[in-house]
Amino acid sequence: MSDQNDEHPQKNNMGHRSRIPFEIILYIVGYSGVGEQFLLFKALPDLAQLCTYRQTRIKEKPNDDTISHILAREGEYLLLYQLFIRDQSLAEIPNAAGDTPLFLAAKCGHVPIVKMLFSDRLAQRTNFHGETALSIAAEHNRVKVVDFLIAQKNVNLNACDFAQDTPLAVAVKHGNTEVVKKLLKCPNCEMNLKNRAGDSPLSLVAQSGVGTLCDLLLRRQETDPNSPDNRHRTPLDLAARFGHDSVVVVLLKRSDINVNSRDDCGDTPLSVAIIYGHRRVAVHLLESQKVLINTVNHFNSTPLHYAAAKVQGSLVDILIKRDASLARFMNNAGGTPVSLARKSGSKRITEKLIEVTEIYIQESS
Repeated sequence: MSDQNDEHPQKNNMGHRSRIPFEIILYIVGYSGVGEQFLLFKALPDLAQLCTYRQTRIKEKPNDDTISHILAREGEYLLLYQLFIRDQSLAEIPNAAGDTPLFLAAKCGHVPIVKMLFSDRLAQRTNFHGETALSIAAEHNRVKVVDFLIAQKNVNLNACDFAQDTPLAVAVKHGNTEVVKKLLKCPNCEMNLKNRAGDSPLSLVAQSGVGTLCDLLLRRQETDPNSPDNRHRTPLDLAARFGHDSVVVVLLKRSDINVNSRDDCGDTPLSVAIIYGHRRVAVHLLESQKVLINTVNHFNSTPLHYAAAKVQGSLVDILIKRDASLARFMNNAGGTPVSLARKSGSKRITEKLIEVTEIYIQESS
């Protein structure tokens, strides 16, 4: 959802009066839950001008929301304004999740309320998940809120939550393209900061498979296309692992891409694509002149071992055409592509590999 178009909130019926004396109503408000307070405020807007300090700090379980939280979430600008001009500390009251009214307004896209509640004191404030107002707006695709916040000098564009995700990483995770565009226009937006799993924003895109986001990130020259995560998996490895061929195609256009990177098992993106059965990705990788097809992992297995075991006949044909010697290569378990093809039950691949092996032996002797 995008931000609500409430730049100019409509005035409500401030002149409405109840026949019940306000003193009695205020007494009722003082012993009412937050939900009941909200209904009374909606029916009698003038109440907001008369509420006491204690009444505005009544919290409702289980979220510990005050009336300010409810008004901010519901977009009730005028009612909240009447409370706020009398007590600006209302903007800083946290609920059970550590969310202030500002955070709830940012989450729901209420731009005028965000502008009213925002202050330098709250610019770096986080909830109990380590999220700032900017992170929350980025997660919920509140483009106008993001636009306002990134223009404030005390807002940290690269503030990390407890998962060490920046607002850019959060926006990427949720596929919020317009928010990503806004953040990328900021020169101070860091492109290569990693979260606790070692994922950069580009790594997150590689996992989600959104090719347009990948292209946007790579337009920034400082973006590292080979940044490994905690398991040594590069963005290309991750895209190959999850079968996102559109992302693979975009990554392969970068001249500085490492197509033969190794993960913690020693597998290259080509091996990974074959292992997980992503034939189209493997074909894209094989079209690159930089791809090495004779690499071995920690188990001494080559891409051909996996292609034979996974019954990927077309890939077997491409691989043995490039290097016939691989057909008789033995891994640490004593398996050859021929034995693995035979074990998989593919008669055609087995016969093809045997034929290639015999020809190779004859030509080599």
